[in-house]
Amino acid sequence: EAEVLEVAAVRVHVGDFAIEGYGPMRYTRYAIVSELERPGAAAGWGAAAADAGGAAGAVTASCKRRFSEFLKLREDLLEAFPGVIVPPLPEKQSVGRFDPELLDKRREALQAFLHRSVRHPALCASRILADFLQWPGPLRERAAVLAPEGYVPGPDALPRGGDPADRLKAVPTDVAQFDAQARRLREVLRRARAREVERAVDLMELAQSCSAFGQSEFNYALRPALSRVSAASHALSTLVRAQAEADQRSLLKVLREYSHLAGAVAEQCRRRDAQGKALEQLAAEIRAAEGQASRSAGKASGERKADDIRSKLEEARARHGELAAQAGARPRPPPPPPPS
Repeated sequence: EAEVLEVAAVRVHVGDFAIEGYGPMRYTRYAIVSELERPGAAAGWGAAAADAGGAAGAVTASCKRRFSEFLKLREDLLEAFPGVIVPPLPEKQSVGRFDPELLDKRREALQAFLHRSVRHPALCASRILADFLQWPGPLRERAAVLAPEGYVPGPDALPRGGDPADRLKAVPTDVAQFDAQARRLREVLRRARAREVERAVDLMELAQSCSAFGQSEFNYALRPALSRVSAASHALSTLVRAQAEADQRSLLKVLREYSHLAGAVAEQCRRRDAQGKALEQLAAEIRAAEGQASRSAGKASGERKADDIRSKLEEARARHGELAAQAGARPRPPPPPPPS
C-alpha cells in the first residue's frame, strides 16, 4: 500500500456537508471532489499512466452523496470483489445524527474510506466506484491504467501446503486477538490522556494562583519567585495539554481505525465461511440429484422424473460454480454419484 500511495495520482476530497429537507425527512449530503493529475516522471503506476497518454493537467469530477449511498457503495463493492477487504465505514447514528461535531467526524471517516478505496489496487478501477464518484471517461481510463493486473492472487498463488481453506481458519482468531489488543491499548491511552488533561488544568490553576498571590502587597518579597513558578506552571500546562491533544489526534485515532479495519477483515472471514457452507450444501444437493438421476435412468416411468432431476442438477452445478468463483477457488467437480 505504501507504493500505491507514493505514485497514485487519484485524489478524493470530502468537503462541506449540508443538511437538506425538513422535519423527519431531513438528511445530510456530503460534497465530494475527485482529481486525477498527470503523475509526470513518477515511477511505477505513475509512469504507466504517463505512457498511456492523456491531456496535461488535472481531470476533476464532483458530486454530492448521502451516508446511505456510501453504505450501498460498500455493500456493492463487497459483492463485486469477494475476498477483497473493502475499507470500513463509520457506524450509522440514530441519536444526534445532525450534530455538527458528529457530522464533521463522519466527514473525516468518509474521506478515509474514499482515500483507501481509490488507492486500492483492485477497487480503484471499479466501475461501481467510478459511477459513485461520477468520474468522466478520461478519469476512468487513467484509473484503469493505474490499477495493476492480477493484483488479487488466485488459489495457485497461495503458499503451498494443504487446503487454502485450512490455512485461513486461524485468521478470525488472529484478527480477534489483534482487535482486543488494539482496544485495550486504546483504553489505556484514553485513561492516560484524561489524566494528562487533568494535570494540565491543575498546572494552569497553579499558575493563576501563584500570579494572583504574587500581586498582593503583602507578598512583595515573594513576588519574583511566585512569578517564575507561575510562568513555569503555565508553560508546563501548555505542553501537557498539547501532548494530550496529540495523543487524541494520532494514537487514539489510529487505534480506532485499526479496530475498524480489523472488523472489515473479520467481516470478510464471516462471508467466506458462509460461502463455504453454501458450497457444501450445494455439493450435497448435486450428489443427491445425480444419485436420483442414476437410479431413474432406463425406467420408462422414471424418464420424466429423471429429466426434471437433470434440469435441477444443471441449476445446482451453475450455482456451485458461481459460489466457488466468488470464494476465490476453482470449481471442483463433486464426487461421483453412489452406485445405483
